[in-house]
Amino acid sequence: MKKNFVVFPALVLAAAAAALAQGQTSPPANPAPTRPAATASTASPAPTAGSTVFPTRIGLINVRDALMKTTDGQKAALDLEDKFASRKTALQKRQIDLQAKQDQLNRAGSTMSDAAKAQMAKELENDGKVFKRDAEDFQTDAEEAQGKLMQEVWVKMQPVMAQFALQNGFAAILDVGNDQSPVLWASNTVNITDQIVALYNQAHPPAPGTAPKTTPPARTPAPPVVKKQ
Repeated sequence: MKKNFVVFPALVLAAAAAALAQGQTSPPANPAPTRPAATASTASPAPTAGSTVFPTRIGLINVRDALMKTTDGQKAALDLEDKFASRKTALQKRQIDLQAKQDQLNRAGSTMSDAAKAQMAKELENDGKVFKRDAEDFQTDAEEAQGKLMQEVWVKMQPVMAQFALQNGFAAILDVGNDQSPVLWASNTVNITDQIVALYNQAHPPAPGTAPKTTPPARTPAPPVVKKQ
């Protein structure tokens, strides 16, 4: 069972930008965004005297990648691995035991009575059902925990992204990491994922000694493979 753990709308900027403009969301103090190089298709027009300049640029971001690339996102993923490590190991051991019993039953042949084989088959079926249910519970719990942790990072990322957009003349930013994204093609020059990650890490530096030492996987702990008995 595979789910999208953190779901965001395609137009991820709208709510954050509106809240920032109305003073409802406080952006990080003095972020120092790196302005992308201007191109003929993306550069904002220079204002003229007495004219009102409206933002016209469209930016792209992979929200899921951005969340996982931040130092907070990396630490959250490592914490998630540690939290579910013992359950994952226990399930893997149970899967190995079930497979060993299945192999034993398959090799039984004439060395085991029909009654004994029927009893073992029934036990395997029951144990397999319990294992399957526990593995699904494991996956659900891991997905919910990841969603909660990533949502905490997302709340802090929104004002960073909104501030960057307002300072650089973006009218909208689309999430291309969403399966329902309407973007079919776009130039890589308008992808601001790495810039937002850098600004987020600058605005929310990790406490001393808490930064992850390695980059963790971007998924929840994988449950054991559930095979049909």
